[in-house]
Amino acid sequence: MNILGDIRVLVFSKPAIPHRTGPHAVGTARLKVWAATEGGKIRSITTQLWYPADSTGLTSGHPFSSGWLSRHRHLTWAPAHHGAPLKAAKAKFPLITYVPDAAGHHDDNTFTLANLASHGFVLAAIDDPFHNGAARGGAEAAVGENDALYEHRVRIGAKTASVLLDALQGLRPEDPGGAWAGRLNLKQVGILGYALGGAVAAETTLVDDRYVVAARLDGAIGGEARVVRVPYLLMLSDVSAPGTDEPSAAVEARESPLKLGEFRRAHRQAVLPESHVFEIAGTAREHFSDQLIFPSRDLFGKRRLATYKRVRAIIDSYTVAFFSTYLQGAPHPLMCVRHSPYAEVRFVMATDEQVGWMHQEPAGRS
Repeated sequence: MNILGDIRVLVFSKPAIPHRTGPHAVGTARLKVWAATEGGKIRSITTQLWYPADSTGLTSGHPFSSGWLSRHRHLTWAPAHHGAPLKAAKAKFPLITYVPDAAGHHDDNTFTLANLASHGFVLAAIDDPFHNGAARGGAEAAVGENDALYEHRVRIGAKTASVLLDALQGLRPEDPGGAWAGRLNLKQVGILGYALGGAVAAETTLVDDRYVVAARLDGAIGGEARVVRVPYLLMLSDVSAPGTDEPSAAVEARESPLKLGEFRRAHRQAVLPESHVFEIAGTAREHFSDQLIFPSRDLFGKRRLATYKRVRAIIDSYTVAFFSTYLQGAPHPLMCVRHSPYAEVRFVMATDEQVGWMHQEPAGRS
């Protein structure tokens, strides 16, 4: 691990930082809110907000000049204006809750969140959503080594996501952080998760109907995963055998019944017309986080993916297209087809007996 290498990227290698694709400046701020739990206790939830910022008065200099000291705990944060006011041109902005991997770090995917914010969304990244779940790391939970613990974490995370909306709905202007009261559209909320957080995103839509769309950045489809009935984006890492062109299904069947089960569940999800399920060739789980850009955060000296800019473009294109279509009511062409302009994208298609959805209206046109 070489954190100095990441600092060199930040300071001297601006081209390594992905360009945001939206028209808005991006702000970030911490927000702590409180809500009552089912047992009557008051629970606090801390989030890191990423949002379209009012660019009036903001400096246009070096993107790393703003908030350097406040980023000292996480030097690989996406550039943003810390504490900048929310853009005033719109009364309310669509909200997307972000759930991290099992380690609970709200800052494991800042570049994806900042890019979505540049397109007019407010992202609320939950800090430690599994604090009652005895989380011990992403890998063991993701492979289902302890199914009971995995399912417990998912339930805790889904509950935290619901309590967050309760707290935001009860936020008053006179409260700490009251500047956010009434500025978020809490009637139609999206949820995005990485790895274990992706399982939470899927589960949350099944227990809280305020979450009307869900997106998942890799992660095992563990347990007795139920089909998500709301619009759903599932991006999976490459499960092909390293160094071969062997089809995913063949590799899954040979290597692991568990993986084969996950692949079958992905097929079941792909049946639905508003589900978008695909793999990105050549990727691993960590490539769906900021580790795609900053390899020093990987273990065992992994190097940055050679095509990291291309993969970042795919992730950003599809997350923006998905949430724009289903939260902003602006159908995007990527959501209307089951093929891709990116050769690396391999859609998980329904089996022959499940092709009925193909005769329905494409997603985004209903």
